[in-house]
Amino acid sequence: MTVLHDGFFWQVGIDSATPLFASSWGGNAQVILSERYLDHPTQPITCGDFMIPSFNGWDTTRVKEVFTPTDAERILNYLIANRCSDLLV
Repeated sequence: MTVLHDGFFWQVGIDSATPLFASSWGGNAQVILSERYLDHPTQPITCGDFMIPSFNGWDTTRVKEVFTPTDAERILNYLIANRCSDLLV
């Protein structure tokens, strides 16, 4: 069952609640960051924290300020689903 679970990841939607560092997420393929980043243990940073609120677009400036150029490119190349909820795929 663990192997099956490892094949799933979150497809993020507008204002995503998916934890950015603690969950597997992406579109047709999982987004894998090349660096390790600090996260808050009780309030994990979400994908939605780096999106323009209530819009299916990334906050490009914020993403580029926080992430390495390689990781920022990986995040910004991911197209956010045009729906409000995240979906496990």
